[in-house]
Amino acid sequence: MDVGGSWKVTLPIPATTGYVGDVRYDYTYTKKSGTIATIGVEGRAEGKKGDGGKLTSKSTAEYKFDVRSGRLVASTIDQLTQAEGVAAGGQPQGLRQHLRVEWTVEGEAKAEAETK
Repeated sequence: MDVGGSWKVTLPIPATTGYVGDVRYDYTYTKKSGTIATIGVEGRAEGKKGDGGKLTSKSTAEYKFDVRSGRLVASTIDQLTQAEGVAAGGQPQGLRQHLRVEWTVEGEAKAEAETK
């Protein structure tokens, strides 16, 4: 695949969550620097429960692969998930969670910076 190429994936929200809906991911091969290929991802999910509960999620991610070794060398994920529902007794309840994770194989980020 050439830089700029893209593809999409749609999956059902796992039934064990109690929500019905889909998770969609849009992937793009954003760049190649030396042996490092970078894939960007935008994700979103929407689900509903039979009791009126709602789930929404948005995420962005970036994955860096060393194409020579076939290894993942770095990733960054940023995700916001919100759930709304009604508790026993009719009280509204909700959850809002923001998650950001950055991971790099030690030495790989330095090696990539030196090739720029």
